[in-house]
Amino acid sequence: PFAVVHGMLGLPSELATIWLGKRFQIPTVVSFLGGETARVPHLQYGNLRKPLPRFMTLWIARQANCLTVQSQYQLSQLQKYGLRRSDVEAIPHGIDISLFKSGRKPKAPPFNFISVANIHRLKDYDTLLRTFALVREHVDSQLRILGIDYQKGEIHNLARGLGLNGRVEFLGHVNHKEIPRHLEWAHVILRPSIYEGGGVAVTEAAACEVLIAGTSVGLLSDFRQDKAITAEVGDYKGLAKKIVESLQDQERVRELTSAALTWSRSHDIHWSVQRYANVYERLAGSG
Repeated sequence: PFAVVHGMLGLPSELATIWLGKRFQIPTVVSFLGGETARVPHLQYGNLRKPLPRFMTLWIARQANCLTVQSQYQLSQLQKYGLRRSDVEAIPHGIDISLFKSGRKPKAPPFNFISVANIHRLKDYDTLLRTFALVREHVDSQLRILGIDYQKGEIHNLARGLGLNGRVEFLGHVNHKEIPRHLEWAHVILRPSIYEGGGVAVTEAAACEVLIAGTSVGLLSDFRQDKAITAEVGDYKGLAKKIVESLQDQERVRELTSAALTWSRSHDIHWSVQRYANVYERLAGSG
């Protein structure tokens, strides 16, 4: 017999988890990882944008014996719609730190920018390129984009329209084993997403002491201003201004990257596994 049932990745698996738990009197864990806590109507994304999936998601969140999220930001989105639980656990997905090398970057231009995300409207590459174009007006820099293009060349055209020819490199799909090498090259990672649940790429960048800059969603919202540079969704002017100011103050860069590195090391894959193990052991012992 099973001691605990763990559901993740949204409906219907999480609904099935609650049903199984009630049917067989087994403790349940539900993990909201991404779109379960999102409301992005113009992209038709997220469980919270329509009444029925929103009702079901909140009902599941209340019924689970243990509810986990990847960030406090996700929890705040649920609380906006009335979830009142004081026992929700934030367990971001840690990484294998041994695969990533930390090390200080050169303090002078040119600065290397990177994006590790498929080209998709949720990742808001329009804001990303406009941010980089403004940064380029003040700081000699170049941008490398890792990810599959799901916008059929639209972002390539925007890059040309912004005069970024020769300054933006589109690499397409990159094997995950190669990502540490690209992060070692980078000074700054751009992550201006419209929505994030967590952000593994952010954690990987932190482990390489890459300056993190993006919108205040997912882990970047949790990081606030002590581990990353953040702006509101779509605010490319504000984000670019903060990036330029930070690059001109290398002591500030050192403070941000050191704090993020410390966080990534204390929240690595072993920490995440242990947190889930603790949940399972607690629930199994109470069953």
